[in-house]
Amino acid sequence: MHTTTFQGEFVAFRELEETLVTRLENVIKELKTTPNDIDPATNFWTVYNQVADEHDGDMLGKYSGDLDTSLLFAGLFSAISTAFIVQIIPSLQPNPSDLTNALLLRILQQNKSFGGSDPLAPVMNVSPTVLRAQSILFASLSVNLFAAFIAVLGKQWILYYKRASTWGSVVDRGKERQVKFTGLQKWGLHFIMELLPVLLQLALLLFGIGIIAYLWDIDRSAAEVIMVSVYTGFAFYAGIAVAATIWNDCPFQTPLSVFLLKAFPWAKKTTGCLFVGLSTMTWGNRSDVYPLMIDNLEPLCHLPCNRCMLML
Repeated sequence: MHTTTFQGEFVAFRELEETLVTRLENVIKELKTTPNDIDPATNFWTVYNQVADEHDGDMLGKYSGDLDTSLLFAGLFSAISTAFIVQIIPSLQPNPSDLTNALLLRILQQNKSFGGSDPLAPVMNVSPTVLRAQSILFASLSVNLFAAFIAVLGKQWILYYKRASTWGSVVDRGKERQVKFTGLQKWGLHFIMELLPVLLQLALLLFGIGIIAYLWDIDRSAAEVIMVSVYTGFAFYAGIAVAATIWNDCPFQTPLSVFLLKAFPWAKKTTGCLFVGLSTMTWGNRSDVYPLMIDNLEPLCHLPCNRCMLML
């Protein structure tokens, strides 16, 4: 009795095992498709979209973060600069006390002469320094608002670029993305993104100069303190920009250094060879060190270096 039950269970188990094996083999056959079964174009664009999505995610994330930072800085800076401009605007209007004094003087003249007189013109005695400071501050605010406007447009450009991966087939999405990425490089979107910090820094510099111009006649000591701070900051920024332009290993990279490198590509090459020559002349003849050093540094200079000249 028990033997018959055991044999029945064994047969049922074998049938279940065969069924599972058959299903597994069918699944493996479906997965193991031959290369002829896959469209080469579809396979290529599938891999392309995967790599492109990873690349675009990093790139657009960086752009989006930079734009958010620029918008935040532009908003705070606009509030501060507007407050200063509002304080200076009354200086551009006629002084009520001066107008009252002019009216009293005209009445006195009329009483003495009992004759007609021309209508009294508004009295306005604005210092040229105030006008100059107001112009610089307005220029600073205008540059800052222009940078904020570009940042808002940049957010819209990013959203438009992302639409390439949301519609159509795999091939269509890949082709559309490639067209947009090529256009992104052709039309210099990266240059515009790098230009935003430069505009904000320019607005900050103009703001500092405007404050110095406004305080120059009011409080010379305060103006000199601010002038030292502004000029020190500008000298530091210019120094690290030039250093980053000359040396590749300089960690203080700025958008200005990128622009300088594009405008003066010969600076890095010429400076590299110059430092090789100066170092060689300073350390003296070291035949065991300098041939190896020159062999390693000469390709970096991209200029023909004379070994005999450097070894003098």
